[in-house]
Amino acid sequence: MSISTTKSINGDITADQEHLWPTFANLDPSEELRLLRDRIAQLERQQMINSPISSSSFDLMAQNGNDAAGTLKEIRDKIGEIENLVERLQQGQLRREKEQLNALQEKVVKMEKYQKQQQLNIVDLQKTVAAMLNDTINANSLTLQNRWDYTVCHEDLTLIEPDRLIAQFTGQKWGHCSVFAAQPIPKGKFGIFYYETTILRKEGLVFIGLATKRMRLDVWVGLEEGTYAYASYGLVFGHEVEGCGHFAGRCPYIEGMAEFEVRDVVGCGVNLATRQIIYTLNGQRLETTGLFVDDSAADLFPCVTLLMPGAKIEANFGPNFNFKIDEGF
Repeated sequence: MSISTTKSINGDITADQEHLWPTFANLDPSEELRLLRDRIAQLERQQMINSPISSSSFDLMAQNGNDAAGTLKEIRDKIGEIENLVERLQQGQLRREKEQLNALQEKVVKMEKYQKQQQLNIVDLQKTVAAMLNDTINANSLTLQNRWDYTVCHEDLTLIEPDRLIAQFTGQKWGHCSVFAAQPIPKGKFGIFYYETTILRKEGLVFIGLATKRMRLDVWVGLEEGTYAYASYGLVFGHEVEGCGHFAGRCPYIEGMAEFEVRDVVGCGVNLATRQIIYTLNGQRLETTGLFVDDSAADLFPCVTLLMPGAKIEANFGPNFNFKIDEGF
């Protein structure tokens, strides 16, 4: 009786080799390798459990054993190829990942350098804008070339040339003697107008402030309407506010300011945006909350009044002051 080669012995080993393992064409190499190893283990188990039951069956099993051995060799060879392929794929993947990582790191380094450069550019731009803004503020709010005006000066006051920043009481009798600056405060609504006066010699009272040219030269600044002053004995004139006093029933004044003496530096100015008046003493800003100059008034000029012979002051119209304007607001 003949035995078909398409049949299995004891239902275990099949002689047709194309049926020994599935098609691997569409499998991942790792999955293919796992299936091959499973198949080898299955074939080895089958060889161990199969035993000859007759001479003819022994011959057939020997033949099938040889076929299985060949199949195992092919499978092992295939496994070797797949292992080599997997190793090459893994090495290639690692190389690509390393290249991608290096490229990413280079990109990050370039981006960090770009960001730092942008930050430096921003800082430089901020400094430039701040400097330009500061220059604009000073140019719009300070009268840097200002000086005392000899055409609007009491006859008992002498202006020292060539700068005309020093005014001295050279008359023989005491009296209110005033002098105006040549330039008024700016008309703009932006910035801080400010000037300082150093008391070089103090004889009697000194008044430092702002006035319109309607004011007479033989009265003190702060007495007449539309004029404002800080007096050396600690009074502020010209602001009609609640609780203020009145001189001669008409001139408003406020008590409580610090007195100033010889060598003191007294500042006077206006916040052009709010019209609030500013007074300082030796670089320190004094309290002037609620004290404003008239927005509709005629031009206001820096103005100083001296009372006694020998009194002497020196003006400073900027830009370098005892009071730090940029820190005071």
